[in-house]
Amino acid sequence: MATLTQLATSNLALKGAGDSYNNLSRLFATKAEADAALALGAASGGWVPVAGRVNAALTGDQGLLIYNHSTTALDNADSATRAYVDTNSQL
Repeated sequence: MATLTQLATSNLALKGAGDSYNNLSRLFATKAEADAALALGAASGGWVPVAGRVNAALTGDQGLLIYNHSTTALDNADSATRAYVDTNSQL
């Protein structure tokens, strides 16, 4: 019997309202790691948010981050997520 040891994708597109989709893009250990991947861009194998979609990433130290197309930065999704991560982090 074969064993699956790795399943990977760059973007998990999840259906939102109507026919719109949003991306859960990556899981990073830290926000600094997510910022570094964002700074690399496509040419260097980094993370490139998809225009016209909400782009999110999970991090071990900051929880759920949303890419802000206006500032090109990663913002915490909400204070409740941040408080949970601060309370329950095992890193």
